[in-house]
Amino acid sequence: MRLVKSTLLLVLVVPLLLNAQEMKQDTLARNKQSEFPPVQLQEVTVIGVAAQRQVPLSTTNVSPATIQHTVATDSWDLLRQTAGIEVHEQGQGPGFASDASIRGFSSDHSTDIALWVDGVPVNEPVNGHAEGYDDLSLLFPELIKSVEITKGPVSPLYGNFDIAGAINIRTLERVDKTTGWLSGGSNGHTEGTLVTGFDGENSGSVL
Repeated sequence: MRLVKSTLLLVLVVPLLLNAQEMKQDTLARNKQSEFPPVQLQEVTVIGVAAQRQVPLSTTNVSPATIQHTVATDSWDLLRQTAGIEVHEQGQGPGFASDASIRGFSSDHSTDIALWVDGVPVNEPVNGHAEGYDDLSLLFPELIKSVEITKGPVSPLYGNFDIAGAINIRTLERVDKTTGWLSGGSNGHTEGTLVTGFDGENSGSVL
């Protein structure tokens, strides 16, 4: 019987205590608001400005004029002639793809060189050749507009493959004429390239 009375007493008293606590908190909140009335802040406008890109001192830029006046068999040959870096057209042995080497690194499938084309990373994290493999063989040298070579891991822009350096390539966005190239080799080998397009006021294309 005493247990029942105690339980009933708790059931009646606890809600009263909670209600009193809430009333006390409401009173304190109203008093605080009266002491510190709300203030409406003025409108704030935030304007974002693109950060200026800091080019490392070890960066070499190959101008479009230099590229246009260089006769190259492929993109690797173009890098060798214009950027002054070591290029292995046949790789370092049987089964090795063409690659570039900067400061003695990356003579194995260019795994230590970050390769970017038009702002897109080309290195393949998983590949049958090697992790970080990159390939320029499918990029026509006639479509390359400019090349930027950064030696050493001094720029965080190019990601985790930028150990020996980075190769940043920009391709043509539009052309206003038609040009062609034709070359031949041994055993009747002949290849050619034809580039055309248009350069309008609001648009352009390359074919």
